[in-house]
Amino acid sequence: MEIDKNTLYRLAELARLEIKPEQEEKLTKDLFQIINWVAQLQEVNTDGIEPLLNMSHEINAMREDVRGNMISNDEALSHAKQKDEQYFLVNKVIDNKA
Repeated sequence: MEIDKNTLYRLAELARLEIKPEQEEKLTKDLFQIINWVAQLQEVNTDGIEPLLNMSHEINAMREDVRGNMISNDEALSHAKQKDEQYFLVNKVIDNKA
């Protein structure tokens, strides 16, 4: 697969990455190597090999999802440090100045 400037910048756009002009050559080379590596993997004979579902042989200890003691919204809000009628008030965590 040919990796040119347009392909590199299109992939960067899809991945929401910012590429500086001085990075173009190295990233193009790295991307080309990754694609060649994947092509090599596709040539490996995997006949008779079961696909992996997990990287571990551990089995999850599952439990039945059982509804516990439910409290009312009013009772839950009575424990809130900050509230506004029927909602919990929390401090802003994310600043979306992008």
